[in-house]
Amino acid sequence: MIGELEEALCGADYRKALEVKDKLEQMYGAGAVPPRLSYLERLGADFWERSLEVGERLSGWTTIALELDGVGQRFRRAPNAFFQRLFSLESPVELIRCDPEWVVPVANTLSKRLNPELHGEYMGGLVVR
Repeated sequence: MIGELEEALCGADYRKALEVKDKLEQMYGAGAVPPRLSYLERLGADFWERSLEVGERLSGWTTIALELDGVGQRFRRAPNAFFQRLFSLESPVELIRCDPEWVVPVANTLSKRLNPELHGEYMGGLVVR
């Protein structure tokens, strides 16, 4: 079940992650759940369905990043997954305009997502404008 939880978190599927976390707690107790996952309740299963401003979603990520810091290798893909999913709602350019501090995570996600030709074009638009 830990693998299911990891897969849900690394896919930014917080609804599924909450379901698996709750199952783990019911079956094996709170000690079976990896530490620092309390942010899932605060974000809520409907995080992606709610009508939120860009800044609110980025604030949600700040919470996630702080809580996942130090959890270990299992959840290293979570940042990339979060931004991949966020790109389906907001353009990378809008994320950077909203808060320029996010340029590095956005750029890292884009570099993993786009082919080299499109990557260079997209990144030029982010950096130059």
